This record gives sequence, structure tokens and C-alpha cells, in this order.
Amino acid sequence: MVMAPVGTLFPTGCASGMVEATGRIARPVTTALRLRQFFTHELWTMDLETVPRAPRLALHLLRLILAVAFEVRVRLLDPRAAGLFHTTIRPIRSWTRSNGP
Repeated sequence: MVMAPVGTLFPTGCASGMVEATGRIARPVTTALRLRQFFTHELWTMDLETVPRAPRLALHLLRLILAVAFEVRVRLLDPRAAGLFHTTIRPIRSWTRSNGP
């Protein structure tokens, strides 16, 4: 998306600063867009080593909660849990039965 100052494309009657080169007025940055950007990108890419301890723990907890929520939402958590069970617990159970007392 190429942005141009308002006066270059529409000399009169344009609101709020910037217009796309296609002639459409650019969408303003709202709180909802900022929150979406934070939860989809910034939360996962920020360097937590620079954050103080208490907020860092809160961010780790928020990441964990969102990861579980995203997994449940797309129903990927159940197959992964089943796969983990079948690749770890079942071989351990069969090994202990065969090598038991």
C-alpha cells in the first residue's frame, strides 16, 4: 500500500491525513487494531529479558493462556495430547508390564 499526502490526490474535502494511492482514504488506527497487533505479533516477539520480573511473569502467563485458547479454538489440542500419550505413556506402561516383578 502506497500512501500519499492528502493534498496530492484529493486537494479538497479529504479527512484525516493520508490517502492510499488507489484513491481510498486509509483506515485510521483504532484501539481494536492496536490490540489485535499486540496479541497477534508483539506479545510473541517482544524480548522478555528487558521486562521487569512481575510483568514478565504476567506476560508468560498471558502467552500460556492465549496459546491454550488458540489451540482449543482450532481443536488442535486434543490430537496433540492423544499423540503425546501414545508416544510416551503407552510404551512406558508396556515396558513396566514386561519388566515387572
